[in-house]
Formats: sequence, C-alpha cells, structure tokens
Amino acid sequence: MKRITLARIGYDKTVCFAVDELVKYLKAIDIELMIDVRLYDRYDAAVRDVIWVGVDDALVPLVPPVRDAYFDDAIHIDVTNSAGVITGANARSVLIAAYRFLKTLGVAWVRPTDDGEVIPQYSVLRLDAHVSEAASYRHRAVCIEGAVGYEHVRQLIDWLPKAGMSGYFFQFKRPFTFFNRYYQHVCNELIDEEGVSREDVDALVRSLYEEIGKRGLLLHAMGHGWTAEPLGFYSDGWNVEEDFPEEMRGLLAELNGKRDLYRKIPLITNLCYSQGRVRDLLTDAVVKYCKENPEVDYLHFWLSDAYNNVCTCEGCTDLLADYYVKMLRELDAKMSAAGLHQKIVFLIYYELLWAPLKERLENEDRFVLMFAPISRNYFKDYATLDFTKSYEHAPYVKNKMELPRDLEENVGFLQDWQKVFHGNSFVFDYHLMFWQTRDLAFMDVARVLFSDMKTLDAMGLDGMVSCQLNRCAFPTNLPMQLMADALWNKDADFDVCTSRYFREAYGEDGGAVFAYLDTISRRLEKEEEPPAAERITTYRELARHVYEFDRVLGANLKKAHLPAVKKSWEYLAHFREIFLRYLDALTARAEGVEENRAAKTEALFAYVRENSVHYHKVLDLWLALFLMDRNCYDYNGKVLRTAEVLAIPDEDAAEAAEKN
Repeated sequence: MKRITLARIGYDKTVCFAVDELVKYLKAIDIELMIDVRLYDRYDAAVRDVIWVGVDDALVPLVPPVRDAYFDDAIHIDVTNSAGVITGANARSVLIAAYRFLKTLGVAWVRPTDDGEVIPQYSVLRLDAHVSEAASYRHRAVCIEGAVGYEHVRQLIDWLPKAGMSGYFFQFKRPFTFFNRYYQHVCNELIDEEGVSREDVDALVRSLYEEIGKRGLLLHAMGHGWTAEPLGFYSDGWNVEEDFPEEMRGLLAELNGKRDLYRKIPLITNLCYSQGRVRDLLTDAVVKYCKENPEVDYLHFWLSDAYNNVCTCEGCTDLLADYYVKMLRELDAKMSAAGLHQKIVFLIYYELLWAPLKERLENEDRFVLMFAPISRNYFKDYATLDFTKSYEHAPYVKNKMELPRDLEENVGFLQDWQKVFHGNSFVFDYHLMFWQTRDLAFMDVARVLFSDMKTLDAMGLDGMVSCQLNRCAFPTNLPMQLMADALWNKDADFDVCTSRYFREAYGEDGGAVFAYLDTISRRLEKEEEPPAAERITTYRELARHVYEFDRVLGANLKKAHLPAVKKSWEYLAHFREIFLRYLDALTARAEGVEENRAAKTEALFAYVRENSVHYHKVLDLWLALFLMDRNCYDYNGKVLRTAEVLAIPDEDAAEAAEKN
C-alpha cells in the first residue's frame, strides 16, 4: 500500500492550512495514495520517513536568510523518497512552499478561479523535490478594483500564495463601491440587480479577512478616504454629497476664495492641512482605526484622489508634501505612544509627486513609500531607462500641474523622494487597470509588466502592489502570472515563464496559442494611429489570422481532457467571438460611417453582455466595455484621466459650468 506521512509542526493556522492543501492535492493526483498526518510540537530529527511541514528554530539555518521574517518570504523544500522538510521563513512561506512542492509534481493554477486548477492524475510512487529560494521583493500584492463579487475576491485571495504572492489590499474603510458595481450589474442591463447594502459588504469583508488570515497574507487597508471619513462622510467610493454641516467648511481647502467640497465629492477633496486642528482630526482617526483593526499590517494614509485642488489660503504656503510629512510625523508619535504596530504607507501621487522641501520623517521604519505613477505610459518599460542618471521633472506650480506621462519624468519625481526618505518602498502600478483594452490579447502588456517587475530593484523599490481589475484573466492569465513570477524572482526569464504558462494552460498546443495571441498584440496599434486605409487592411488581416487559427481551436475544444485546460480553450473561443466583433467596430470607425460604427459597436457589446455568464470570473465588464467603447468611438492614445474612468465631471467642463 502506498503511504506517506506528513509531520505538522505546531498549531499555526496557516501551517495547518498548508498541510490540508498538501493532502487535498496529493489525493487529487492519486486517489489510491494513503496519507497520515501527525502533529508534533517541534521538529525532531530522530523521526524518520516523514515530510516535516512547518516552522521550527532547528530548521531556520536551512532557509535562505531574509531581512525580516514576518514581512519577507523564503522557502526550503528538501524531500527525497517521500521524506524530508517543507519549511520557510514564516507560516505564509510554508504555504507558498507547499504549493511550490505541488508544482514540482505537475499541479498548476493557471487562473485565479476555481476552474483554473490543472491537476494531473498518476500513480505516486515516491516524492522528490529540492527548492531553496528567497523572494526577490517584499511587496507582492494585488489591490481590489473594478467590479467584484465575493467569490471573485475569495478565489483571487486563494490564488495569491499559489503564485508566490504575499498580500491583498482592501481600499477604503469599506470597499462598498467595488462590490456594489458588481451586484448592481451596472455594466449589464440584461442581468437583474441583486443589490448589496453597506452592512452586507461589511459582512463579506469580514469573511474575506478570515481567508486572508488563514493564508497568512499581509493585509493592506484604507488609502483614500481620510479626507472624508473624519468629517462624517462615507469614504467607500466617489460619492457625491450635496450638503454638509456648516461647521466643517473651515476645514476644507480654499479654492478661488471659497471653501467647499471639490466637485461635491469628499473623496477627492483636499483639506486645509496647515491647520493643526485638521491634522489632529485625521491622525486621531488613523490611530482609532489601527486600534480597532489590529489584523491590518499596512495602513495606507493618503490624501485627495484628485489634483489641482490644493488649499490656497494664506496659511497654506508650503508644498503639499511638507504638510503631509509633518502630519505623518505627528501620526507616528501618536501611534508609538499607543503601542501600535502597523506600518503606515504614504502616497507619492498627483501633487505629492513633488518631494518636501522642509519636513523630514524621523522614524523611517514606521513608514513605507508608495510610488503611484498613474499617468505613465504602459507600453514602455522601466528597463529602457538608465538609473545611473538623474531625471528631471516639471517645476511645481500650485494647482497648475499636468499629469506626467513620460517614464523619465515620473522616475525623476521618485528619485527626489528617495533623496529625503530612505526606508522601505514599493510601486503601486496600473498595468491591468486601464491599458489592457489597448492590447486585448494581453501579450504586450504582459511583456511590459514582466520587465517592470524585474527592474524594480534597480529603481530602489521593493516590489509592487498591483492596482488592477481583479477579474483580469481573459483571454489568458499571462500578465498576472508573469507579474508573480518576476516579483518572486527578478532574474526570471520571459521565454521560460511564458512557455511554461502556455503549456500548463493549453497543453501541447500552448506554443500555437502564444503565436496566435502574440500576432494580435503586435499588429494592433496602441499609441500612434496609422492612416485609415492602413488600419482597415490590418483589421482584415487580423480577421483572417483568427479564422486560420480555428482549426487548432476546434481540435482542442474536442480533445482537451483536463477540465482547466478545456476551460482555457473555451475562454479562447469566447475571445474569438469578441475580438472579431471588435475588429468589425474598429473597421467601421476607420471607414468613417457613424451609423455603421454605432451598429457594429452595439453588436460587440450585445455579445459581451449576453454571454457574460460564461466568463464573468475572468473578465470585468464594468471597465472593459467603457474602455472598448472609447477605442471604437474616438481613438485616444493619451493617458486615461481618473475623472473619465470614474465618471467624475471633466475638469474643463466643470470650470466652464462654474464660470456660467
């Protein structure tokens, strides 16, 4: 009888979960395999013929060294003939190691969904695996965005440690807006609204916190909202507020001689930060939150989610960053006095791109710098830059900033901050938030994302939190997988990682899928729009390219036997239908007949909506339809302004309305 023994060390819930996952997947590979699970308080070298799973002082010398065993990950797997150890720098690392062990046996997770598990089935005779690695970067996390349901987020959280990722970020005090978009089905009128209350979302998030805790993932929380929450407003979205108590008016930023909510949206309103009362109001709220939420590891303390609305009163004469740093320093003193452990993430974004001239942080260990270059070009990668150089950027002129698009200028802002802050830092980037609809096949965006992750070390950054649609694995999950691969190992090879992914996701014809999608990515224009006649020719050639692939697609839809692989081909079949309709709409726009363009675009959207039940796990319609409509209607290779995406009134239109 085939039998292996797993020796669990201790009672840590994440180690317990790791052992449960090993049992689950080993039995899925070989149903005849018998597995004993023993529980020990500590590692005992005298106990033979078992696989030890867990963390123990005696095993520490085996694990690659890390700077901080709580925040950093390293794994050590040494199993020969079904005996040895699976351990790591911490319990989360043990879970990551367990999944890496399973990968050596042929298990793969090609999507962050329950239909993405590739589990080979064979008779297990002996288990052998040898891996000893430390993650290249500390920060390897994904942020909630887009429109999501509970299952979408839970399945993504479940996928993260399987891919070697280490954290998840719930934006806002209550991430209501993201769940509400999905349950209201704002993007698909064919589905009846289900409705979700703020209390419902609180309960969903509490459950998801448990899922995060079970996996030992690092929890990021809050972000924007601090300029709204302490004033009594909801900070769970870009909510419009018509009225507010008059006593609050003096706290708001003064613009054009008036103090008011900026465009009536608390989340995008700056306050008058030169006032000690305002700074106390915000920092006291942060301390209260940290006391009430000890499970949070990284508390994000950001200001307004808009630009060109900095207070112009007589008291606010310094740079916004100077007031911000002063407030951060005051916050640290209060947190230290209260004995609070959370790291505070501060945001380099909009006017805060300009580094402070006067103020400095003293206890740098409390803080983490977050660089958020939301307006950068996502079809050029950081590796094209020379980081031995100092890059210049535009001078600061209050409330006259233009979003920096060039990589060089964005990096110039980061370099200035790095001269005054020397603590831990990461990038908060948006590769999979807006830009993927310029690259429906995902191949070019995957290349840039992979290259950027490999380059973070040279930039002086310690990883990334990806601000992205959580349902972003259509037609493939290649960008997210490559992001995880390079965050774990900055020396990873694109061709090796890509070949492995397509083989796992599509089987023996994975190489053909790569070539098929790569051609689409390379042929579609992304920044510079060619003449109409040239575009029409390209679209027709791409349509023929799709038809030529039908033989491969049809054959694999019939022969694929592993459920996850078959599902990969089914998603590719839906991509075929969407992409052909997309080409029709682009062709009609290039031909210049508005009625035809409108009809073709509506045909595209009708198909996407009518069939969304088949791919809702991997495609977020909320933003995808909006962005595809832009492509089909009015080509714009420039950066998407946050205001446009969030349906915030256009700045020029708002200013005109104010004048009228």
